[in-house]
Amino acid sequence: MGSLPSPPPELLRVAIVGAGPAGLGAAIALSKLPNLQVDIYEKATELREVGAGIRIGYNGWKVLGLLGAADGVRGHHKVHVNHR
Repeated sequence: MGSLPSPPPELLRVAIVGAGPAGLGAAIALSKLPNLQVDIYEKATELREVGAGIRIGYNGWKVLGLLGAADGVRGHHKVHVNHR
């Protein structure tokens, strides 16, 4: 007697509220998992600058690299600043 095929695993749906750096990073990481659907919800209707900057430290760049997103991020070169 052969065994019956097992039913397909149930799809887990995940909602991420906010499409900022943390929300998008979480969505990228979760989208690599099997049987998982990720939905992102953002209040803003259009992308625009808000006057804030984002600093990405060494570990942040490593995470972006692991997620496969580091090549698409542009920044400026570090310059030396004299503090008095």
